[in-house]
Amino acid sequence: MDESEKTIKDGILRMLGRHLVGFTWREFKTNDKGEPVGEGRLKIASGFILEVYGDWWLVTAGHVFTKYREAQAEGIVALEHRLHDFWGDPDNYSQAIVFDFFDEAEDRIVEFNEDAGLDFALIPMPHLVVRALSETITPFRRIDWCQESLDVCDRYFMIGLPGEKASDDIFTSDNEAFARIGLALVVLRVDRVSEAEAKETKYPQFVGKLAGDAVKNIKGMSGGPIIGMRYDDNGNLRYYPVALQSRWIAPRRITIGCLIDVFATMAEVIFDGIQKRLESGEDPEKVWRDVEAVGKLEKRSPR
Repeated sequence: MDESEKTIKDGILRMLGRHLVGFTWREFKTNDKGEPVGEGRLKIASGFILEVYGDWWLVTAGHVFTKYREAQAEGIVALEHRLHDFWGDPDNYSQAIVFDFFDEAEDRIVEFNEDAGLDFALIPMPHLVVRALSETITPFRRIDWCQESLDVCDRYFMIGLPGEKASDDIFTSDNEAFARIGLALVVLRVDRVSEAEAKETKYPQFVGKLAGDAVKNIKGMSGGPIIGMRYDDNGNLRYYPVALQSRWIAPRRITIGCLIDVFATMAEVIFDGIQKRLESGEDPEKVWRDVEAVGKLEKRSPR
């Protein structure tokens, strides 16, 4: 790679990296007393920020939560939760942010239904976390995800943090153990293919094939954005978030994404309905019970 190619690649990584948020946590087995034992296993997921009605929501794949709930039922506990945001602007480095995204006391919208083609989770961000992320992260707003259709984009890229590129070093100092986690931001070209390459679902999905073999296994990239790009009439490069990476068919290197305009529109409908009912004076507890009845929220109490 010559210097000009490296400069272009670094520019793309910086441009797209300012939208990516990384999740890490460590899962531990527990003893008979429910206490964690051992060093734990590092887990990684990718995500981004969606701005809805002025609020920042952390977005990732819904199956990240459903799989953890399954593990939790078998005695697994998640600790050392961190958000990572330090690749978008290397001149404005920030440390990993402590935030328990699995906290059951938090409101969140979670949906994972393979038959429907839905796989997303939206987590509201506390003010202090928003302040920390805003130093390096740029959210996607409605004008970004609703402006263009899949058909007008010339090429697509998937952004995320593959586990195979990560490092997890445990070291000791003064009789205390510390973990040093290294994450690698990867941008992969994806060639869009027919939806017939994947199982038919109720809602449309993004279906693409990974180009090249820079990454063997995309585990860890779940929840990261799939970006569509095109040149406008003035020759300017434009890019748009089109989907959230959900799952993949490894033997054929087919990646499947949950379309952002599908789940973001669903989220807006939920928010609109909740807000109107609360403003009308309806009992908040009843409003949230009704919302939970359609399987959209994990939280059991109003905000």
